[in-house]
Amino acid sequence: MSKFNSLEKVTCVRPGDPQNGLVKGNIYTIYRCFVDAGDNDAVELIELDPPSPLKGFLAFRFEKLAEIKTKIEKLEEVN
Repeated sequence: MSKFNSLEKVTCVRPGDPQNGLVKGNIYTIYRCFVDAGDNDAVELIELDPPSPLKGFLAFRFEKLAEIKTKIEKLEEVN
């Protein structure tokens, strides 16, 4: 089961190959969550179509915006 929901805002934390169009730190909107042929959690994004012949992006490349905000707040407390 995916850790994301449709229409949820996420940020890219692991863009991988530049050819896929993902940019680290950019905010994207989840269109659909699914399990790919390799049994991995994957997502389709409203803003980007994956490069052919791929279908969606692996979910581990993204974090929820709330998780990122919490990490930043904790880092600011330390500094």
